[in-house]
Amino acid sequence: MKNKSENQLPDKKREDDFDRQYDHPAVVRIGKEKLEIYDTKPEQPKTEVPVVFAPGWMPSPKMSKDVVRAIFDKGRRTLSFYAPHGVETDVIKSKEAARDVAYAELRKVEALLKTLDEKGIEKTDAAGHSEGGMYLAYAALFFPEKFRNIVLVDPVGIVGEDNMVRLGLGALEDIRTQGKKQKKGLEAGEKKLEPDWKYVLDFLKTGPGLMFREVHAMANADITWILAELKKKGIGISIIHGGDDKYFPMERVQQMVKTNQIDGFYSVKGGHMEIITRAGRYAGLVEQAFTDLENKREGKSAYAASAGK
Repeated sequence: MKNKSENQLPDKKREDDFDRQYDHPAVVRIGKEKLEIYDTKPEQPKTEVPVVFAPGWMPSPKMSKDVVRAIFDKGRRTLSFYAPHGVETDVIKSKEAARDVAYAELRKVEALLKTLDEKGIEKTDAAGHSEGGMYLAYAALFFPEKFRNIVLVDPVGIVGEDNMVRLGLGALEDIRTQGKKQKKGLEAGEKKLEPDWKYVLDFLKTGPGLMFREVHAMANADITWILAELKKKGIGISIIHGGDDKYFPMERVQQMVKTNQIDGFYSVKGGHMEIITRAGRYAGLVEQAFTDLENKREGKSAYAASAGK
């Protein structure tokens, strides 16, 4: 009979494998800029198509790590990347559709696409949180042949007409609500939401002008029409959204998002940053969304469009 420590060895080995891979990212130099690529591969991935995770505004690799780990633990090769304000764009400028996209967001699209190119990935599934959902949608619009399914978690650009004041007040309210809730004690599987100050300072230092342009772009974004275009092109699209999200309130999302724009919609309890504080829970939904999109593509089943636990 195996003792307890022996029974835990497979999980421990998987954890060690993940840490070894994530803690040694590839570094790509692009002029004076740097792109870090985090590529984590399970021993036996459940599908040949990897997942690229597009992080939101002002994240650090440390904050994204649990999210990537949780998707990796579901058996999917998972990539993410870090460049505080993206990287200089070149190819995208030739795309006519890019003319209406803020330069600050094109830089982040470029970072995502260069991650795929550096790793030789011709087709990917992709998940994007917050601002990451917005520039992921732009990337798929410019290069639809590179994307199979996309899952957007609390994405920017799906609440209709907005402005920087409303967005800022919503962000403050979401952070205040999250902090107030966590002061009462962390629940099982939840971690405290804390800024990674080293990377916050790096973010501030490397692009104060770009910061303003990014926030302005987020406040003025509308990606709902892009989702409809992507669906026409055969890309599977699902949205996961928190019912308590104050950045992008659920009632406004429900008013704007239509069935011709998406394949699945999953509502979940929680605020905007709970993908960071409850990575395992959200990864389960991301995995479910990808699986449902795969099944729908293969005609295996119809599936429920919401999940709230």
